[in-house]
Amino acid sequence: MNGSFLYAEDMIVVDTLVYAICRDMAFIYVFDMISERVIDLITLPDEDVFLKQSSRRLLKYEKNIVVVPYNAKYVYVYDLERNKWIKKIECCDSKIEGKYIEAFLLDNKIFLIGAFAKNIVIINTDQWTVEEIPGVFDRFENVKDLFCRNCHVLIGEKIFIPIAVANNVLIIDSNSYEYKYVEVGNEKTGFSGITFDENYFWLTPRKDGALLKVDKDFNAKNIKLPFVLEQNQCNFGGVYFINGRVILQGFEGVYSAEVNVYNEEISFDTSQYFFYKVLPDNRIICQLKNGNVKLVSMCEEKVFRIFIDMGNYNELIKKGIEDSVIKGELLYENQYYGLKQLLMFCKE
Repeated sequence: MNGSFLYAEDMIVVDTLVYAICRDMAFIYVFDMISERVIDLITLPDEDVFLKQSSRRLLKYEKNIVVVPYNAKYVYVYDLERNKWIKKIECCDSKIEGKYIEAFLLDNKIFLIGAFAKNIVIINTDQWTVEEIPGVFDRFENVKDLFCRNCHVLIGEKIFIPIAVANNVLIIDSNSYEYKYVEVGNEKTGFSGITFDENYFWLTPRKDGALLKVDKDFNAKNIKLPFVLEQNQCNFGGVYFINGRVILQGFEGVYSAEVNVYNEEISFDTSQYFFYKVLPDNRIICQLKNGNVKLVSMCEEKVFRIFIDMGNYNELIKKGIEDSVIKGELLYENQYYGLKQLLMFCKE
């Protein structure tokens, strides 16, 4: 079965395997780039299989995968060597929808940045203990949009996080946890992403407005985007710097764009992504709108179609249905199963 329905929120690469957190169901699928097949489905413990956007960020820490909760209840830690879940960490009210949208490793600490959770959480990986910076986003209490997007910049001990609901950048000291907000530019729509080209920050608009080129003193220069991008409200999924280019990831019907950092020339194409990420080794991994996965390095570009075994898929759906029956929930035909499958599983 072609797995184009397996859209990912995030992916990490371990040797020849891709671990992807599914957008529409609560599991990680493991994709083998050699056989080009999904070889394993790892469901999140304590979560409904049909939970959408359980997580929007995966991290690799040593021999573990860390699942950052968005709609999931907890932070989950999966041991890659033992192939089992080893930790479940509570970091905020489990009922919050849209907990954390961004996360990153800094030394032995994992920082979780809130989408609708108003705290920033720090997990010490030595003992898996939890600290927090409370009330960071209290100023946005009446805002209905998420506070941040999935971008950040690390420079020395400073963490720079763009704010999606105001023209601010949040700056955090990673040692003292002291923080401040800096106003950037005169746009009032907020930012969808931030990157740094070693001289300047680049901030993409949340919905509409100009691309900002910002120096280290936060003086901003507006760079007008081509009309074809402006008319679609510039809904970029992220912004990345690599090899002299600032890449604006097109998302939800928006074209992608590249900016030459030396002459500020902008080119665009019709590429649209559900997911796009620059890996630590500067390879790019992304998922195209058609569901295919692309891995790009300096030397080559590979495109993979995702295939999943129907037996594995049916077992996953069966588990989801059984969980729903146990909870006494009503079952309807949906994108995952039809009446025929539902009746077949009920007979079993």
